Amino acid sequence: MSGSRTGWPRSSGHHGRFHRLEESVAPAFLGGTAWARQRGAHAASVYGLLGAPQVPGVFEAPAAVLVAGVVILADWLVSQSEYLRMRQRGLEPQLADHFERSVKDAPRLLAEAGLARVGLRRKGFVEAYGLQGGPNPLQ
Repeated sequence: MSGSRTGWPRSSGHHGRFHRLEESVAPAFLGGTAWARQRGAHAASVYGLLGAPQVPGVFEAPAAVLVAGVVILADWLVSQSEYLRMRQRGLEPQLADHFERSVKDAPRLLAEAGLARVGLRRKGFVEAYGLQGGPNPLQ
């Protein structure tokens, strides 16, 4: 992924579809030129809200897959109808406030989606397996 003058990546995507912004790519590939401008505006706004972090010039494939997965998951979480309706009833006047509220809502959205950390309790052998005694040498 190469960076633009503003530092955020030139490649853009939505729901896991990515391409470089090149003249040879048909604009309809990701929704047309108007949607491409909108994606760019959103990316630039979020980039600014995050404090203009250093953008890597190149992602190794595993890191790129992880980043794409996190972005797609975040998009899915906040695109759920119930959450969208709730947010639209009380839109924050400033983008920074809207972003801050989204960050605060993230743990709840993850928990509601069944994606929160699972707390495990260590059990003894007898309690865990219902067998008297201890594990045999192969266990």
